[in-house]
Amino acid sequence: MTVRRILAYPNARLRLKCEPITTFDDSVAQLATDLLESLYAHADAGGLASAQIDVQRRMFIMSGDKDRSREFVLVNPEILEQGDEHIHMEGCYSFPEIMTKVSRPHFVRAKFQTVEGEEKIMEFTDWEANCVHHEIDHLDGILMFDRLSSLQKKMFLEKYRKVRAKIK
Repeated sequence: MTVRRILAYPNARLRLKCEPITTFDDSVAQLATDLLESLYAHADAGGLASAQIDVQRRMFIMSGDKDRSREFVLVNPEILEQGDEHIHMEGCYSFPEIMTKVSRPHFVRAKFQTVEGEEKIMEFTDWEANCVHHEIDHLDGILMFDRLSSLQKKMFLEKYRKVRAKIK
């Protein structure tokens, strides 16, 4: 078990596109464990992409609660279908202590592999759909403010600079 440091914006490594996982060995299971432990070290629930802990491999985890009853590990995920988008408040561990309104699909159908390499297709709705979309964005080097208008992005980054100055 290793709790990893979560990269914070403006770290340029958050912009790197992650490579697919092609070999399913113990390192894949260890990465999943590290992601889960890193998430739970920072919060009761949420999602965390490998890119956020500076591992450029296509994997993310999400958990709906601390008791781990809704815990998912998605390797090489891709969205097959998505529903209409809606606006909701969203946060990100790479932007600590800041939330913004983001438009995300209410429904996604995703294909992915397990840590053993087994292929699966699942449907996610509501918060889980938002999380899947958000974390896949991380794997592609896309950050949540990239989904905002230019004015919203400018306001978000100014707010983040102020929050970041208080944290330091």
